[in-house]
Amino acid sequence: MALAELNQILPNFIGLNFKHPTDLNRKLNQLTSFARTSVEMALWDAYGKTTNQSLSQLITGKISNCELIPVGTVLGIQANLEQTSNKIKLATQQGYRKIKFKAANYESALTLVKLAHQLTPKLITTIDANQAWENNLSTINVLKTLEANGLQLIEEPLKNSTFVDYTKLQQNFSHLMISLDESLTDLDSVKRALNSNSAKAFTIKQGKLGGISAALTAIDLITQAGKIPWIGGMLTSGLGRSVDLALATQLKNSPIPADISASNHYFEQDFINETIEIHQGLIKVPQNPGIGVTINWKAVSQLQNNLKIQYK
Repeated sequence: MALAELNQILPNFIGLNFKHPTDLNRKLNQLTSFARTSVEMALWDAYGKTTNQSLSQLITGKISNCELIPVGTVLGIQANLEQTSNKIKLATQQGYRKIKFKAANYESALTLVKLAHQLTPKLITTIDANQAWENNLSTINVLKTLEANGLQLIEEPLKNSTFVDYTKLQQNFSHLMISLDESLTDLDSVKRALNSNSAKAFTIKQGKLGGISAALTAIDLITQAGKIPWIGGMLTSGLGRSVDLALATQLKNSPIPADISASNHYFEQDFINETIEIHQGLIKVPQNPGIGVTINWKAVSQLQNNLKIQYK
């Protein structure tokens, strides 16, 4: 869908002049989130290269050669507890500051949280329930048990629920943070969630919100409301992760490490030439002009060919 939009609309951008990427926000508004995000990334990258500034410098207004972002990792569902234990130990060795588990049911969530607390009691533990749990008293009781066992944050656990439902849910907990995620699809949804006082935390995914400008606006709105914005992760390339690292420079005081893993966490072959590496739980923000990384066009061509073969 996004590709079809781009093929139709991108010719209208040829020859346009702009002094800053935000000058084209009105034209970009006609695109859906993912299509808009891709165009905006290109605009910010071109602007940074033209002005010889990195994306993090454009965002913060400061020059820094050694900007380091504390990060966490997401551990997918493993075949058994032994494999999960090994993944937790490896993440600890790599220095990740936070571990997030995917949990579709109460029982697995409690098992994972207890295991993490046993193996790494100092590590921040979070759960992503992906809107899989019922909105009832049983869920509240389970969340209270999870909170007592060391869970610090859960992302959007309830199915078929509204912002008002989350307002009521968050009121049951003094320490456990509910973080909105799936329901944050644009700036309007962020504003509605804030007006409803729906949660303590907000997961920022620039691809879903509609790009860098929207993500920065969302961060400002959430911070001004006294809530906690933090950078969430998606199954994205090193290009998207580099943008996320730059955005994370706006959130140095966030108690929730960003969901940004090293290059080798998801992919055998990324399509940027640089590698994103973690050292003692920190990842360095790219400082070259623009987004700060370069495209490996040979890898892009190979991936495109693989897709053609796969869907032939």
